[in-house]
Amino acid sequence: MDNIIGFFPLLLLILSAFNLGHVIKSKLKLQKFIPWFSLGFFIILGVFQILTYFFVLFEVNTKLVLGSLLLIMLISICSPLIFKTSIELRKEDYIKLIIIMIAVITFSYIASYYGLGEKSDSVFYLSMVNENSVLESLGNIGFRGTETQINPMYAYQSFYHIFSMLIKLSRQFIYFKISPIYIYYWGAQILFYFVLFDIIVTFGYYFFKNKLIFLLVFIAMSLYLCSLEGFIYLAFIGNQWRVLCVSILLALIYAYSYSFDDKIFYLIGSLISSLIAVSSSGLYISIFISVGLWFVLVKNNIKSRSLLLYLLSLISLVLFIIIFANHLYGVIFAGLIIFCYILLLILVLVIPNIIKKFNSIIFIACFIFFAGYSLLFRNSLYPYLYFFEAHKQDMCNHYFSFYDLRTFFFNTTWIFYAFLSIIYLSKVKKTSLFGQMFFVVICLFLNPLVMPAVIKFLTDFVYYRSFDILFNIFT
Repeated sequence: MDNIIGFFPLLLLILSAFNLGHVIKSKLKLQKFIPWFSLGFFIILGVFQILTYFFVLFEVNTKLVLGSLLLIMLISICSPLIFKTSIELRKEDYIKLIIIMIAVITFSYIASYYGLGEKSDSVFYLSMVNENSVLESLGNIGFRGTETQINPMYAYQSFYHIFSMLIKLSRQFIYFKISPIYIYYWGAQILFYFVLFDIIVTFGYYFFKNKLIFLLVFIAMSLYLCSLEGFIYLAFIGNQWRVLCVSILLALIYAYSYSFDDKIFYLIGSLISSLIAVSSSGLYISIFISVGLWFVLVKNNIKSRSLLLYLLSLISLVLFIIIFANHLYGVIFAGLIIFCYILLLILVLVIPNIIKKFNSIIFIACFIFFAGYSLLFRNSLYPYLYFFEAHKQDMCNHYFSFYDLRTFFFNTTWIFYAFLSIIYLSKVKKTSLFGQMFFVVICLFLNPLVMPAVIKFLTDFVYYRSFDILFNIFT
């Protein structure tokens, strides 16, 4: 019985995401294709991520960390009352909910036949979450047996800290004879299925309504897309969540290209924050998307106030870059990043014409730098063919590899579909901003000509994880 009661904090988190997502979607009048439960969860995660920087840096007591999480969940649960928004479910919402529940139960049952195993760093993350639930402050204490200091690659990922706090909360009112770590690995798995099928069902319903064949193909391809190593049983590892987070992030950018509502920038910033929260690879994926969107916003003569709000919405990304830079290169380099960020804010606010005047020049210069550096120093960098290699056992699909008939079929289909979608969206006036962003991201970051330099300066060997930008449930 205690084991079942131990899931109560997880139910609070689910209710928080449900209420907050519905309120935000209603208040901002977001398009119907935005999955509001998933949106609510990632916003909670993104907000908690910003707080996590300070929790870890200043070694805040985990009781205060837990209190902060409880406050966020309380506000989220009460958000319909706070913002005077009633939660009204329509017939289609009940149908979606039934489909999602059936899928969650089915896949959870399948997952029960798998063991955790010592795969994909599972022992590392299980140890980290369990230990942080009882430590006085959050941090990396050497869960692999080699780290002696806080490692920003892992210590600032709030996805894991949320589950540590959920376990800590359970410990407050239940005495466990053994570690309640099951709250983490089963809670994360169940929540993953909720988010996954919320996204699939919502996108499928609104984009393929009354098109049964296309809907079935979409569902099949979406499941293949997410069928990473350990898809069925390793969702307690944040890398499994990357593609889900990217899917919602791109859906929000698509929604912005329709409405040009500046308030969506706050949601985009929260999703970027949550992307960092689930995976260290989220840092450079966020940089790629943020830079691509920035160039396009400036090119389309978006007003200065909107550009300023966009830059401010990226505060979580900027904070993590500063922390990471300080860890790798020292305080001077971190200070330089702070200076550049503040300078950019001032330029946008005071003399925005300079930004717009040099936008195309900076874009071309960035491309020339990455492509030129890759060519000049190719003998000491990763080879161009690395772009097409398969990277098995690293929780990602291999979209540009064709090592057997199955991958040839699926990858060819995905590449054709993704690029067709991008070209189409670039030509449709209402969504041209969305398509243009992809053009910039591909030119600057996601092509073999620039890849060696991008690996050198931004991604390291896990460059291939950035393919989530091109191949996700939304695209």
